[in-house]
Amino acid sequence: MTSDHRHPCEIRPESGRCRHRPDSRPRRRRRLGALAVALVLMGAACSVPTDEHAEVIDQDRLPESLRSDGTTTTTTTVPTPVTETVTVYLLRQLPDSDRQVVEPVTREVPFGADLATALMPLFGEGSVTEDETANGLVSSLFEFQLLDATVDTAGIATIDIVALTPEGEPITEPLQVPLKPVAAQLVWSATEHEGVEAVRLHINGEAVAIPTDRGDAEPDEPLRRDDFPLFDPDFVPATTTTTTAPASTTSSPGTTPDTTTTTP
Repeated sequence: MTSDHRHPCEIRPESGRCRHRPDSRPRRRRRLGALAVALVLMGAACSVPTDEHAEVIDQDRLPESLRSDGTTTTTTTVPTPVTETVTVYLLRQLPDSDRQVVEPVTREVPFGADLATALMPLFGEGSVTEDETANGLVSSLFEFQLLDATVDTAGIATIDIVALTPEGEPITEPLQVPLKPVAAQLVWSATEHEGVEAVRLHINGEAVAIPTDRGDAEPDEPLRRDDFPLFDPDFVPATTTTTTAPASTTSSPGTTPDTTTTTP
């Protein structure tokens, strides 16, 4: 006896008869169907909501790390400037006088320039612009070259310059150039630089006596603006006035009138 393809059977040894086994396929189908339904429900629970409209979530429902206090922080990057403006001093000849005074002008130098770089625009042929020349300004430094300029911790600058021949060669013999306007122009310009209080002036590496309005300064003596008061445009020199007292009608013969000298 053969078994039915749709209903498999097993042969009993004792009787030789076929005993049909229960078909388990419907049960498996039911289990697979239940499993598929469960997977669909789980997927729906874990999927991203697909609402058509956005919903504003209350702050209290958000985790602490996602809450906002309503302020916005903006970071702005400021570019580093390439140049900066420094003040240096040229000279002006006062009319009807042999007196020169300093006058401030501005120059552009690399940003963060040290003292030597800040003073460099005072030297060379281009140290005075055409407009400044037309306005009566001059420089006593066009015959010099800046060798070095440093500042110590006490705020004393040491400036080393050398005079040049018309061919641009250093002059090593005693200078015939008046040093007072040179020193005044350098002292006023250098003390404009932050941290500089006074100046020691060297000529071609050597400390020399420098003439000032108060007399010759010793070599390596620090020079300040008040050593050159006549170069200050706001300085008013003291004047001397002589007055003659009127002759007295009761004066004795042979006496001279009194004279008085005042200095404001």
